[in-house]
Amino acid sequence: MAERRSVYFWKEQIGKWKSSGYNQSEYCRQNNLNGNSFSKWKIKFSEQEKLSMSDFLRVELAGVTESTEIEFVFKENFKFRLKSDFNRELLKNVLEIIGEVKK
Repeated sequence: MAERRSVYFWKEQIGKWKSSGYNQSEYCRQNNLNGNSFSKWKIKFSEQEKLSMSDFLRVELAGVTESTEIEFVFKENFKFRLKSDFNRELLKNVLEIIGEVKK
């Protein structure tokens, strides 16, 4: 029976493939990956990226001070606030999780 691999495994593999310089078939062969599974996950992540980019507006802030807070509200029942010194990596991870839950 084929080994089940997590979404995180496939995200990591696709990221490594993009920076590897190999075409998809060569990368899969060298890393003992199923080419069909790789393609399925690549398409899925590509669709998620397109969706997530269209779900957000680019916001540029002027006059941000240390006490400035930004509040995000999603469908009235989910919200969070950011201070100007927020952890960008943490926000990125939170938004990725929100995108996964949305599916």
